[in-house]
Amino acid sequence: MTNTDTILNLGWAVLCVGGILWHLWLVVGTHFYQTHPDFLEVFVDDPKIRVVLQPSGVFHPRIYLFENSRDDWACIIGSPNFTGAAFSTNVEVALRFDSKVSRSNMHYDALRKVIDEHWESGKPLKKDQVEAYRSVWNRKTQMLGQLAGTYGGKAG
Repeated sequence: MTNTDTILNLGWAVLCVGGILWHLWLVVGTHFYQTHPDFLEVFVDDPKIRVVLQPSGVFHPRIYLFENSRDDWACIIGSPNFTGAAFSTNVEVALRFDSKVSRSNMHYDALRKVIDEHWESGKPLKKDQVEAYRSVWNRKTQMLGQLAGTYGGKAG
């Protein structure tokens, strides 16, 4: 199974929670070169994804909003990235809430506002951007691989 298969299978599992197929709109950050380029490549020229390539500061929100309408939605906010490891082997913390909670319309409106602002700041993804990103990602991944299993320069 490739990294892309893993990511897409995870995405399908999340999107089919409870037997409901949720609409997928993504805003993805690429800061620190942690986003796998195979994931990005799947979404080249897809109108339902925007990428924040060069943010001032770090684009770091983890908001998963699954919505059918303003009155039928669920949200997960927390530390997990949209990766297999984040939802299996990593130590992560997340909070899930939905349209059934008190003041849910107020929460929904605040979430939509944040997501819409990030959507506007993102750009559609092009093939040449993915290839340029992949080149840098490969170099950064090699450097990170040298650090794996060490802390303070010592194996740990």
